[in-house]
Amino acid sequence: LKAGKRCAEICDHDSAMKFYESGISFLNPGHWQHQYKCSLELFEAMVDVACTLNDAELFNRLSNELLLHARTYEDKLHTFCLSVRHLTLSKRVQEAADLAYEVLKRLGEDLPRSYGDIQLLTDIYAMKSKLSTMSDGYLLSLRQTSSRPKKTIFLMRLYSELMIVLSLTEPSLVASISLRMIQLTLAEGISSHMSTLAFANFGLAVLASGDPLQGFRLGKLSLQLVEKTNATRSKSSVNMIVQEFIAWVSEPLQSIAETQLLGFV
Repeated sequence: LKAGKRCAEICDHDSAMKFYESGISFLNPGHWQHQYKCSLELFEAMVDVACTLNDAELFNRLSNELLLHARTYEDKLHTFCLSVRHLTLSKRVQEAADLAYEVLKRLGEDLPRSYGDIQLLTDIYAMKSKLSTMSDGYLLSLRQTSSRPKKTIFLMRLYSELMIVLSLTEPSLVASISLRMIQLTLAEGISSHMSTLAFANFGLAVLASGDPLQGFRLGKLSLQLVEKTNATRSKSSVNMIVQEFIAWVSEPLQSIAETQLLGFV
């Protein structure tokens, strides 16, 4: 399991798969009853790699077995999140959105609201005002999420996946998701690539609300968070959002032409 995770960290997913397969082969009969924690971790890791490799048959077989034997709903959350990603990669975006909504409702979360919703605009303004009282240094010094509740970490992951889905199907709902992710970040701490995406997208929402300078500030803050947290996974996406849609507010187009390319590598 440890060897597989190390391989996955350096993007050697084929080797990671082999290590996980070996680990599963060493499990005893009845391992879901007698080696539950180890079984859960191995299957979660292997489902993750199968999703990354877009191996639909393996993903479905392993995820179905894990969901069948998971003892609690919380133990299913990581696999649900990967299922949303897998459905998106398979171009089944409506199914991905439906699954995400089902899980959010089960966890007591409000569903995303359209940007035209009056209460959403009021909430965005309130959060914008709150952030304006916080310095960049304070926001950058928010604690990391290692001690976060498992549910909160999952919500950030699920919202990150749902943000991709809705950007393809219903872009007007993305601002609502970014607001909720900012709320979770301020309450529980920074969650690496997920918080960087939240600040970039919320900066875009603030810009659209009529406050370009505050939107620009949040966009630049998201870039600083990428560097501070070494959020390589979200670096290209954050750069694309900020350089393509936000940076023009305060920077000449000539000065952002080179950095804009970071969003496409």
